[in-house]
Amino acid sequence: DPDFALTDGTAAAVAGICASLEGLPLAIELAAARLQILSPDALLARLTNRLSVLTRGPRDLPERHKTLRACIAWSDDLLGPRQRAIFHRLAVFLGGVPLEAVAEVAGDWDSNEDRPTATDGSGPPGPGVPPATLDDLADLVDHGLLQRSISAGEPRLAMLEALREFGLERLDSAGEIAEAQRRHAAWCLALAEESAPRLTGPDQAASLDQLEREHDNLRQALAWGLDRDPATALRLATALRRFWEMRGHLGEGRDWLERALARSGAASPPLRAKALGDAGSLATAQSDFGRAVALMEQSLALWREIDDPRGIAVALTQLGTVTDERGDPRRAAPLLEQALVLWRQLDDQENTAATLNDLGTALDGLGDDDRAIALYQEALRLWRGTGNRRNVAVALTNLGGLALKQGAHARAAALLEEALGHFRALGDHFATGAVLANLGELALARGDPAQSLSDLGEALRLLHQVGAVSIAAQCLEQVAQAVIGTGDHRWAAQILGAGERQRGLVDAQVPPLDLANHEAAVATLRTTLGESAFDAAWGEGQALSLDDVLVRLSPSFGIMAETAAPPFEADGLPWRVPPTPREREVLDLLVKGCSDQEIAGRLFISPGTAATHVKRLRQKLNVTSRAAVMALALGHRSA
Repeated sequence: DPDFALTDGTAAAVAGICASLEGLPLAIELAAARLQILSPDALLARLTNRLSVLTRGPRDLPERHKTLRACIAWSDDLLGPRQRAIFHRLAVFLGGVPLEAVAEVAGDWDSNEDRPTATDGSGPPGPGVPPATLDDLADLVDHGLLQRSISAGEPRLAMLEALREFGLERLDSAGEIAEAQRRHAAWCLALAEESAPRLTGPDQAASLDQLEREHDNLRQALAWGLDRDPATALRLATALRRFWEMRGHLGEGRDWLERALARSGAASPPLRAKALGDAGSLATAQSDFGRAVALMEQSLALWREIDDPRGIAVALTQLGTVTDERGDPRRAAPLLEQALVLWRQLDDQENTAATLNDLGTALDGLGDDDRAIALYQEALRLWRGTGNRRNVAVALTNLGGLALKQGAHARAAALLEEALGHFRALGDHFATGAVLANLGELALARGDPAQSLSDLGEALRLLHQVGAVSIAAQCLEQVAQAVIGTGDHRWAAQILGAGERQRGLVDAQVPPLDLANHEAAVATLRTTLGESAFDAAWGEGQALSLDDVLVRLSPSFGIMAETAAPPFEADGLPWRVPPTPREREVLDLLVKGCSDQEIAGRLFISPGTAATHVKRLRQKLNVTSRAAVMALALGHRSA
């Protein structure tokens, strides 16, 4: 378009086009040719299918430069058969390819050596990559068809979206796409099931980070499973439950689990019963107790229908625990006592101890301290006998918490310090953070707010490190109490506002057991500061990230943004209300030039839902157009 000019009105769309085409010069040139007919906004909206849109290059160029598809096909034709097959098969990955997945998904399908791990949970994905495949990958990188990077010290491969689109087309035309997607889902399932038990041990942080890196691939596998293999989708969703819970993907995890449950009527009853319980656990983490109870009651009914004593015991334990967390220990105790009878009959020492511990918590809530202590001590004895060091620390923590409540500060300190030693030795950052929060509460009870803030700051840092958003929000409540003890009421109100922001990120609420302390702190601060000053401080706190709070508590608690903060966590954009994690993902894709349709495809949501997220981003940034959202975000990135 000879009359085209880059203006404030067109800049965001042009930047979006370039971002969507990932800076490919030929693609940008072909896109510019479309301005003969389309406006920049209209062109950007049509780039969900790049290969079909970018087809009109100058007549005086070689044929391979007249369309984007022809250009990629020319490079593709230069490859050998093995290289071409690997290139096309890797297109099923979304968000990058870890090296250990290549042989499983894209290796020689006719070789027993490269067959993927079975999806029966018998083992993790194999790490080996045959030397011949490494040579093929090196050639693909040399041809510019793959990009190599290092993530967490491990090599990782990436593919531009236009190349990925081409690879999927070729897979489809060769009749291989179904097998490639099946293998991709099998690799994702094996990864998730192998990682699940490691989320509470010394490999906790590394395993959580690995699952986070593969989250787009896991979503891709879940979406494929919902359409093609609902039982696999259900297995994958149950394997990811603890990851979603610990990393704050509560709403998304519930959505995947409930969608998989709705489509997996043919799945085995034990799998469905377990998935119902897991969905209830995520609902509990969001304080959606009504839904949690309904899901767990369905789980219990299904276990009873198939007459599985172990499953019944699990469901009764879950139902009793959520009833206690709901603030109703009187109804929780009988459920847990029924579960305890079953675990004793099954001679299951581990779960007997766990249920003794849970029942002790319910009786603690009822004020029956003597019996609670006896149950905690029996659980401790059983766990010492089984050698379960982590659960020994759990029982010590509960005994320490009860001693703290009774004012036995010396005993509480001894118990909590012993628990802390176990958790630190195990490398369990999540549990270490929880014990440090108890020690912070103990220091405050002893009249030492400075020590309390030190313990709580370290607890918050560890919880932040593993991405435990909802638990970190509860820790912020304790931090606010300690800060009130120092007399800095404005800072305390800001911390409460920051806690509200963290709960908003995962659609959680103040747990019922913490509600009385929360409301008392709010009332104290409103009275001390006055309504208007309190509201102002609360609003300031809602603009703070966890890292902002940590740096204010002590610079030594700060965490590098690349390991702690999700995209746009501390972006400095003029948010009126902080965006949710899903809105951050939408914003990230919006900045890359994705249309609503493409955002929907990448995040496995409907186009209408994607459009709603974009609308909310406009409202939260106080702008009137999609282009203005992009301009703000792109301007910040370039700055």
